[in-house]
Amino acid sequence: MAENYAMKLKSESGISLHEHQIHGVKRILQWHDEKHGGIIADEMGLGKTCQAVGSIVCLLNDNKAGRHMIVCPLSVLQHWQNELFRFGLGKLRIIVYIGNADARKIIRKKLQNSEDWNVLVTTYEMVISDEQYFGRSWSSLFVDEAHRLKSSKSILHQIIRKMSVEFMVLITGTPVQNNINELYSLLSLIDVNRFSLLEEKEFVAKYRNTYDTTAELQRILSNYLIRRTKQMLRIDIPDSSELVIYHGITEIQKNIYRAILSKNYKYFENLDDKKTQNAGNRMSLLNILMQLRKCVAHPYLFDGIEPEPFKEGDHLFEISGKFFLLDRLLTFLAAKGHRVLIFSQMTCLLDIVQDYLVYKGYNYRRLDGSVRAEERFAAINRFQANSDIFCFLLSTRAGGLGLNLTAADTVIFLDSDFNPQNDIQAAARCHRIGQMKPVKIIRLVARYTVEDMIQCRAARKLQMAQEILEEKSDIRKELTFAEISDLIIKGLNRLNNEKTDFEELNMEEIEKLVGGTDENNHWIHKRKEQIVSNKSESKEEENDMLENMYVFEGHDYKQDFAVLQNILGESKTKEIADTSVGQKIEKRIRRPISIEEMEERVKKRKETLKRKRKLREQEIERKRKERETRKAMKWIRNNYKSGSLPLREMPEIQHDDDSTNFGLHFVYGSVTDTQRTPSDNSDHALIVYVVDNSGVFGSGGVFDALRRKSQQIIDTYELAGKMGDLHLGDAHLIENIADELPINILEQDIDNDDADENEQSIFKTFPSKRKISVVLLVAQHCRRRDVIEQDVLTKCFKKLAFYAISSNVSSVHMPRIGYDKRNISWYAIERLISHILVSKGIHTYIYYFNRRENAATSNIISIKFLKIFFKNFEFLINLFKGLMFVGRLIIKYDFFN
Repeated sequence: MAENYAMKLKSESGISLHEHQIHGVKRILQWHDEKHGGIIADEMGLGKTCQAVGSIVCLLNDNKAGRHMIVCPLSVLQHWQNELFRFGLGKLRIIVYIGNADARKIIRKKLQNSEDWNVLVTTYEMVISDEQYFGRSWSSLFVDEAHRLKSSKSILHQIIRKMSVEFMVLITGTPVQNNINELYSLLSLIDVNRFSLLEEKEFVAKYRNTYDTTAELQRILSNYLIRRTKQMLRIDIPDSSELVIYHGITEIQKNIYRAILSKNYKYFENLDDKKTQNAGNRMSLLNILMQLRKCVAHPYLFDGIEPEPFKEGDHLFEISGKFFLLDRLLTFLAAKGHRVLIFSQMTCLLDIVQDYLVYKGYNYRRLDGSVRAEERFAAINRFQANSDIFCFLLSTRAGGLGLNLTAADTVIFLDSDFNPQNDIQAAARCHRIGQMKPVKIIRLVARYTVEDMIQCRAARKLQMAQEILEEKSDIRKELTFAEISDLIIKGLNRLNNEKTDFEELNMEEIEKLVGGTDENNHWIHKRKEQIVSNKSESKEEENDMLENMYVFEGHDYKQDFAVLQNILGESKTKEIADTSVGQKIEKRIRRPISIEEMEERVKKRKETLKRKRKLREQEIERKRKERETRKAMKWIRNNYKSGSLPLREMPEIQHDDDSTNFGLHFVYGSVTDTQRTPSDNSDHALIVYVVDNSGVFGSGGVFDALRRKSQQIIDTYELAGKMGDLHLGDAHLIENIADELPINILEQDIDNDDADENEQSIFKTFPSKRKISVVLLVAQHCRRRDVIEQDVLTKCFKKLAFYAISSNVSSVHMPRIGYDKRNISWYAIERLISHILVSKGIHTYIYYFNRRENAATSNIISIKFLKIFFKNFEFLINLFKGLMFVGRLIIKYDFFN
């Protein structure tokens, strides 16, 4: 069944599934047959969504009355809609359940009263808010980003457990993030009979230390979980490599770091005392840890640090070791033509990055939890297009789920998540199927600080997750009091002795640091993992760092603890003890600003923004001209001349003839065998068809008919794609593909009321040949073949009409546009054609291919037929009434006799 689906998808939509995706659909259907669910745990970017959609289509083939439900995060709702249309083969009738209370009430009425749907798509929040309305029986339930269900005590988990679901599939690239309890929570949903929550403790106790039970756990998981990685499949995705760059911190950052520790000295004085290791102190240590993370990221995250008056300048990156390095990196990446995703845990840090990008004049977009769904989709689509957007700023949590940002080839993590799976999810936004360039993942880590320790712990957790899925391991979920204090104290001795002056790095040094590129500015990966410092170190010191900085157990804290005691001692004698960073960093009294100063500040800011805007526009124009020059040279080398028709104003044209003489003429037959009415005397006919902007000529239907007509059509279209000359709204002319006699057509004057009933239809022959050309309308995006935007199609038709009028071509032939697409209104397209083509005196023919009849006997369905139908409709009604009256008389006569 999965193979049949894949073949049909390729023939009807031109989309080919990878082997692992076909196998994934098979596996899901196997779970269904075995009466239990499963977990699709493929690595991010391998097409888990399309496997889910394919399995829904196959399940509907078996049970057409089935109802299927998809629950996903809001950030990927639009992505699911797109994929359901792309891979649904036109069989999925979708309802999206989202909106405010009134909107959802209307949707619920539609769900109750209509049978014209089989897939419901909604979000976690809607399931929680309206759980009482999802009580119906569902044929299947697919939960995306299912690690949201990792706690059996969560509200969402409990609601989904109560739902009446025949078959459940959980989709997550990270089924294990912290411990085996999470894995069991997922298993308890997909097979309630085997994995009861009452037996969770027993299961976890048995497999907590998987060194002794590896084979058994693997056997259990193999029945319920399918996981493939890019490396395992050797799939054709360019390589990625991760680079950890260690940097120092500035003097002010070091002072703030010490101030945070000294102000909170009471939490460090008795670390070994069991009484101090309570929940309250643990939370206080976590807060201190967060303040230290903010310190090493950027000092301006604390109030009172940024000097007044607040203005943009080099101080934005000079005051932070991390931003000093980021500035050098982005300068290099922009010069090389790379496009970058920048991730951070903190939206407040993204605010500073945003100020920096504005100051430097870089074009960017941003996505975090505060951005509305529709704005997210617009920003992503804008970035994915061949735009001039250099950077995309994302918060790791909001930007790490389900997004597709393959236009980028570089990822920069400003900080690390405690859970490394979140960082992996984030990096997979660009390293996934569809990526055409090698990807470089760069992680900036402040050396000898809490960031260094967090990076170490994240590496250990990642190893744990890998071993549970493949071999062995165990680790706790939460940081203990001792672990938090270790993170804070470890490395203090080295940090205290670290220099705070930075060397300016030129382009060559940056290239040595991050790696080289080829002639196309694509990353060159020579070795898998690199750990790099932006300062020179002796080999002995580097080895010592690798040996000691990545081992928590058995570490000698004497030197680190001694430095801590010195800092705590200073807190009682130095003024810094009276400051507060994070909880209260040294407060600076702000002088009141006068009205004149405020107006002057506003004026300067406006002037600065105006100057930057002008420089940015000049840079954009310069890059545009460079692109045009490169394209022109490429066209010359390939002897290519664009056939794209121009868009110009059409003259007003008046016709004395009846407008119905020009169509619309609805015709049975193949569009490549052009026909015409007696009033159509054009010696040049245009065959018109809608294509996408992929540059790959399709197969089946009209595509095959055009291929049989002339190979020139395919060659011209595919060369235009290679030359970058296929844009939405283009109309490409391929002239003079044939000279041929038009087909004899059937024309009957059905308006003639006096015509003899036995009169035969008149066959007319046009002995002269006419020129045949083809116009391909680029009105579909290759990623959204199910959608034709009306404004794009209007633009195409206007170009076609202008060419037809200016070249004296009055005969246009096209198949019915969008006949196999569910979300395209033919009536709207028909009105467009009538308004733009027919009204200008262009004979327009719409072809319906009749597979049962020979094309030679096809007939024109003229609009004139409608006139006859409506003219005789009243007569037919009166005749029917008369017959009914006579019938009643006969019945009465029989009754009385």
